[in-house]
Amino acid sequence: MRASKRSVSQVVATVLLVLIVIFLIAIISLWSINFLRKNMRESREKLYCEQLELAIRQSCYNESMVRIVIKNIKDVVIEQGSMIRVEGDKADLEIPFEPFFTIDAFRSEQIDIPYDKDAIGNAKSVMFFPNTKFEGRQISCPGMKNEIEPC
Repeated sequence: MRASKRSVSQVVATVLLVLIVIFLIAIISLWSINFLRKNMRESREKLYCEQLELAIRQSCYNESMVRIVIKNIKDVVIEQGSMIRVEGDKADLEIPFEPFFTIDAFRSEQIDIPYDKDAIGNAKSVMFFPNTKFEGRQISCPGMKNEIEPC
């Protein structure tokens, strides 16, 4: 009788160990699948952003305005939510695109931004941070920088 109780407890212990191992494998698998999906999506977004072809054709300023002309060279629409940063001696000025403003594929757009020289100082450079859609989601791409000169 004693041997059968011992063998039952060994079977229970073995079953419990197997269940614990299966549970741990399931948790690790779920975590790694989500981790890989996130990294793959971020990698595809980064590659997509790197393939954008934008050119800042003109960037100049006067006492009250900064003018930027951006050319979109690819068949991709630059969406609202894009941002422009004017870097000055004293401060930086960040300006989001106006609502519903886009740069269509193969088009150039001129953007005039009010500029307060007393607050920002002399403008040194301008950066453009494009937003676009990728796989149905809006993504923000790294900025492109251009020196700025008086108009």
